[in-house]
Amino acid sequence: MLRHRAATVLLMGSLVLSQPFGTEARWALPPRPMATGLAVVPQERLDSAAVAEAARPAVVRVFAYLQLPGLAEPLLVGQGSGMVADAAGHILTNNHVVADGEFFLVTFADGRQAEAWLVGRDSRSDIAVLGVALPELQPVRFGDSNQLAVGQDVIAIGYAVGLPETPAVRGGTVLSLDSRILAGDVELAGLIRSNIPLYPGDSGGPLLDSNGAVVGINAAIVARRVGRSETSFSIPVNQALPIVDSLVTYGRVIRPTLGVSGVATGRTADQPAGLLITTLVPESPAATTGLQEGDIITSVDGVPILTLADLEALLAQRAVGEQVTVEYVRQQDGQRTRLKLTLSEAP
Repeated sequence: MLRHRAATVLLMGSLVLSQPFGTEARWALPPRPMATGLAVVPQERLDSAAVAEAARPAVVRVFAYLQLPGLAEPLLVGQGSGMVADAAGHILTNNHVVADGEFFLVTFADGRQAEAWLVGRDSRSDIAVLGVALPELQPVRFGDSNQLAVGQDVIAIGYAVGLPETPAVRGGTVLSLDSRILAGDVELAGLIRSNIPLYPGDSGGPLLDSNGAVVGINAAIVARRVGRSETSFSIPVNQALPIVDSLVTYGRVIRPTLGVSGVATGRTADQPAGLLITTLVPESPAATTGLQEGDIITSVDGVPILTLADLEALLAQRAVGEQVTVEYVRQQDGQRTRLKLTLSEAP
């Protein structure tokens, strides 16, 4: 498992734009690379072209712009990929793609382009949702990331900066299902790590299984060479979709909580590996069911918990009012205990 490893988000830097793309547009598209057809990187085990061809209409390129005082044209402050989440026009992408923008543009593989608005974004999960008003949108098909296995073949699709206008496709295999990284100042846990080489601009694009179902959202790389990586990280779709639902419904994320904060234990002979509770929120589920400061949470619903990020990643797949089983160790006597808690809404 990777722990606290610095990662690079797949984001393009800012560019000043000069020419409008249409008479009604308020900003301009970057120059389009000359290309025809789907850009496919061959690999041996998957029919990447067939899977990608089916998914291509739902994969989009996202541009984020900021209007600065004194500039005639808006500034391009973010560029990445995204996917059509539903027929209503919700576009799923990464928060770091759109976080600095005020205005947004989405382009499709069939040449259509539309101004988009921000539905909601969440920096803690690196998930954002845009909205577009276009007819006949083809959504992606979401799969079950809990069914992934190490060694399984996967496909990434995205609009890497500088590559052809049609989305590039790359295949690889799953290396880990529980990776943890630091992307900027955000720690992400429970990530899918693969050996697919990704580039700036691929952020927000889908990670597909061999059936063409989305199992992850491509989010970050650990750079081995400038601008390219042999190791990439994707947010599991089962972790992302509750965030998406909350953003679409409420414009913000309603998070369930146990009501604890803590730090990872040192894994000494005196302490089991887990989350050492340093703070209990008064009247929270943890406080009202008997947990104490100094207790060490070792698992929730049978999933090992080593850090606060692990706990947050697991709770992202739960809902307020749902019951979970917490296993913890009381340091005074070393007794291991299980108890059931009903999750409340985080403040």
